[in-house]
Amino acid sequence: MNSQEFFTKMEQYIQQELQSGCDYNILLALHKDSNEVNLHSRFIYSLLNPNGYHYKGDSFLKEFLKICGCDFTFDVKKIEVSVEYSTAEYRRVDLVIKDGNKCVIIENKVNAKDRERQLIDYVNHFYINEKYKRENIYAIYLSPDSRDPSGVSIGNNNMIKDGYLVCDEDRDDVRVKFKSISYQKEIKQWIESCRNDCSSDMKLILNQYLSVLKSLNGELEYQRDKLEYEYIKEHYKEVEAFYNSLKVEEKQRIENVKINIIKEFMDEVVKKFEKHKEEDGLKAENYYNDSRGWMSIYNPKWIPNDEAEIILFWVFIGKDNKLYIKIAANRILYEKYKHKDAKWGERIKKAFKPYKKERLDFGECDLSDKTKIAKVIIEGRVKADEIAKQINGFVSKYKDKFIEINENAKEKTHEFWKNLPKP
Repeated sequence: MNSQEFFTKMEQYIQQELQSGCDYNILLALHKDSNEVNLHSRFIYSLLNPNGYHYKGDSFLKEFLKICGCDFTFDVKKIEVSVEYSTAEYRRVDLVIKDGNKCVIIENKVNAKDRERQLIDYVNHFYINEKYKRENIYAIYLSPDSRDPSGVSIGNNNMIKDGYLVCDEDRDDVRVKFKSISYQKEIKQWIESCRNDCSSDMKLILNQYLSVLKSLNGELEYQRDKLEYEYIKEHYKEVEAFYNSLKVEEKQRIENVKINIIKEFMDEVVKKFEKHKEEDGLKAENYYNDSRGWMSIYNPKWIPNDEAEIILFWVFIGKDNKLYIKIAANRILYEKYKHKDAKWGERIKKAFKPYKKERLDFGECDLSDKTKIAKVIIEGRVKADEIAKQINGFVSKYKDKFIEINENAKEKTHEFWKNLPKP
């Protein structure tokens, strides 16, 4: 079979399979998945509004507050839900829920950067201008990854501490309740919960928004892409025979399949590994993206924001194009002390003595060649179970000291952190 015959047969197969479904999404047809105001804020508002056309009263609102950990009870007769709420300082709060007694402020950040004193000014508006007591104000910061607002947004003299936005650590009367939430956790959970108690028409709309969340997180799979992937994967040996004669764009389609085969395999490795490590709080992340880094392992609680400094277990391709695992400084640490005398390798060897990186058995496959990697995976010559066991064995050897060092990463009083050069 030549390439033309192959792609003709594949297209016939795809068209036949697509007769029974579609990937059309009205929300994504009208807006980009990252549109904060016109897509996300307005959609969330439409569900929170007790007078909305969902005809579910305040049930969606109550479920939202419950999932966000807010114990406020609102007067249904006085409640107001607003989107792009204007303050006296000419700022616009993304979402506001209030009834004259209690108030919830929601700052929505998808891609936009924090603005100077943005969140603290919102709090001060409702405290000073609208006379809400601080104990009756609840501030929520919504982002794709549950990150906390920066010092720019809350004011550099303020902080997030123990579930509060604190304006003065020594005074209880200048703090408000606070929580960071994410689209992929709380919002997803909320939409799924709302879906359990509504009409079939409403379920369809909520399902479309769940697809938006997948798209925002880079997880949305279109039926056509999935069918093409499955077909090429199933006929991989045939593709190998004519690969070199393909046009550039056709080769790219095959390359994308190879990358997805490897990603899919590493997803399975992550799942197998985490079955053994749940009690330690260690989580694995599939890092594969056509690069030399394949997987990282750490406890998510150690990285409350993008500036956290920790060490991690790192699965990577070595200079000999074989797969290895080692302990390494994370990107923040490495970049902070990149040109300094941090000597991470020596530091790690001393702390974890006896220590050395270990090679993981991926056969004799040359890992610089995606074609060979995909082939050994498809042919079953390498198993996710076996790779996960090898990773688990390495982690088990060093995990106690690894956890001890990272639990102290913020204070940096552990011996491991001593004598670091100035950043």
